Amino acid sequence: MIAASFIAEVHASTSSTRTPRQVGESQENRGGEHGDAAVETVASRSHRPVNVADFGAVPGMDCSSAVQRAIDHVESIGGYDLRDSGGTIEFGAGIWYFNNVVIQNSGIRLVGAGKRATLLANRDAAAPMLLIRQGDTSLTSTVADIDFENLQFRNTVQRSDGAPFLIQGNKVVGMSFLNVDFVSSPLAPRGNRNALRCDFLKVDTFQSRWTGCSFWGILGCAIELPDGPQSDTVRFENCIWAYCSLAGSFGLGSGSGINGLCFESCKVLGNQGGSYVSSGNDSFARATVAQSSTGTSITVSDGVNFRTNRAVVVGRSTNRAQYAFVRAVSGNVITLDRAVAVTSGDDVIHGQLGWVFGHVSMPLIQSSQLEGCDVGVYSVDGRQLELDSTVVASCARGILLNSDFGYLRVDLCLGDTIGRMKNNVAWQFITILHVSDARNVVEMNGTDASRSGYYKGNADSLVVNASGKPVRVLIAE
Repeated sequence: MIAASFIAEVHASTSSTRTPRQVGESQENRGGEHGDAAVETVASRSHRPVNVADFGAVPGMDCSSAVQRAIDHVESIGGYDLRDSGGTIEFGAGIWYFNNVVIQNSGIRLVGAGKRATLLANRDAAAPMLLIRQGDTSLTSTVADIDFENLQFRNTVQRSDGAPFLIQGNKVVGMSFLNVDFVSSPLAPRGNRNALRCDFLKVDTFQSRWTGCSFWGILGCAIELPDGPQSDTVRFENCIWAYCSLAGSFGLGSGSGINGLCFESCKVLGNQGGSYVSSGNDSFARATVAQSSTGTSITVSDGVNFRTNRAVVVGRSTNRAQYAFVRAVSGNVITLDRAVAVTSGDDVIHGQLGWVFGHVSMPLIQSSQLEGCDVGVYSVDGRQLELDSTVVASCARGILLNSDFGYLRVDLCLGDTIGRMKNNVAWQFITILHVSDARNVVEMNGTDASRSGYYKGNADSLVVNASGKPVRVLIAE
C-alpha cells in the first residue's frame, strides 16, 4: 500500500518545488552517496506502471476516487512533450467499481490481469463510468493514444432511460482495445447471465482499433461512432457482438461522415439462428409512422411483431435517422426509451439489429458472420458497402438498403437459413427499400444461398427490390 505521505504528495500542487519519487520507494533508498534526494527525470518516470491498489482501491468496493487519483497522478507526471503522460495503470484480479472517472491527457493505458479476472464494473443506474475528453470541445482539443488491455467492462444494473453511455470519448485519436469485453449482465454464477438495459460505448475517434473484443447482453446500443470529423479509420478484428439489441451505430447524423471502417473476422449473433426462429423470438418488422411526433410514443402503421427491448431505427435519410429501444407496445402505439422526432410516413425498422450505417463511405465486412439477427446490416444512406467471404445466417433481412444506397458488392458470400419465421415474414438476403433513380448498383460474385430460404429458384431472387424503381443488379454465380 502506498505510504500516506506519498498520497498527500500526489494531491499536492504539481509545482516544480515538489520532489517526485517512485510509488512505494522508501525514504532510506532515496539518498545518494551524500544523502541527497535523487530527483527522477520526467523521461525516467513517464513509463513506469502504477497500480490502483497503491492509491487506495479495494476490490469489491467503490474505487472511483482511487482510480481518479491514479489517473491524475500519471497525468501529472508529464511525458516527453510535458503534456502526454505515457503512463500505465494496472488493475489486479477482482471487481473494481467506479463512476464519473475522467481521462484528460494522452498516453494512458489501463491494463488488467485478464478479461475474466479484472472487471471494471458499474452499479449506478444513471452515471457514466468513464469519460475521455479534454476540458473543452474545440476541434483541436483531442486526447491521443488511449489503450485498454486484458480486462472487462461490466454493467451490473438496469440502466435508467435517458442515462448516458457508460464509456464516452470526445475527439480521441488512436484508441486501442485489446482483449477487452463489454458485458451488461448481473454478477451471477457462470452460465447464468441475463442481459441488462444499457448504452455502452460512444466515441468519435480517429485511427483506432478493437482486437479480440466482445460485446455481450447489451439491451441497448453496444457501440456508437457518431457522424463527424473525428470518426475515421476504425478497425474491428476478431470481435463478437452477442445478444445486443443494436450491435453498432456508425455515422448517423448530418456530419462529414466516416471513412475507413472495417470489420474483419467478426461476428454479430442476434441469437442462435435456429433456436431464434424455432422458438418464435424473431421480431423483424417494417412499418411507417402514422402521425408526426416529438415524444417517446409513436404510432405506427402496424405494431405486429414489435417487442420490448428491441431496437427501432426511424427515418429514411441519414440526416434524420434515429435509433431508440422499445419499452412498451399497445396495439399500434409504441413507447420508446427516448424521445424521437418523426414525421408521418417515416420508415420504422424494428428488431434485433446488427450494424447500422449512415454516413459511412465504403465500409468493408470481411470474413465475418451475421447470424440470428432480424437485420444483419442496415445501410440507411449507403454510399458504398462491400461484403467479402461473409456468412449471412438466419437473418430475416441479411442486408437492408435504404435512401439511394449507391453501390453494394457481395463477393464469395454464403446465405443460410434454419426454420420458418412467424407472422408470414419471408427470408430476404438483400432488400432495397427506396431509391430515387437508376444509378444504384448491386453486384454479386460467387455468392451461394441456393440451399437457404433466401433462394426462390434463381439467383435474381436474392435481391428484393421494393423501391418501385429500377436498380442495376449484376450477378456472376
